[in-house]
Amino acid sequence: MFRKLLLMRRPFFGAVVFDAPGPTWRHAMDATYKDHRPPMPSGLRGQLAAIDAVVAAHGWPVLRQAGVEADDVIATLCSVARRAGHDVLLVSGDKDLSQLIGPNWVDGESWRLPAG
Repeated sequence: MFRKLLLMRRPFFGAVVFDAPGPTWRHAMDATYKDHRPPMPSGLRGQLAAIDAVVAAHGWPVLRQAGVEADDVIATLCSVARRAGHDVLLVSGDKDLSQLIGPNWVDGESWRLPAG
């Protein structure tokens, strides 16, 4: 998916963002936050190092910020980039991020956010 994105969209820059291990500020507000969710599948956990290596080989950073969730980091990056006048292509399967979407919806799991 990552290589396909690079080949098809040819972005100037970007980042790949994952949740950092450990609790977030939301856990401090509600100790049961995400208790209903199953743990990350062990097969996926074993692939994280390889994903990091592929992303780094293409010159992109992999971001994990302790204490906050990936979607908070993504929302901040999108907001900063848009205010700086950049169009933003957001690629994620996380439907919570749809709240960031502007009028220029692109396709399935990716959305283009216009500058402004």
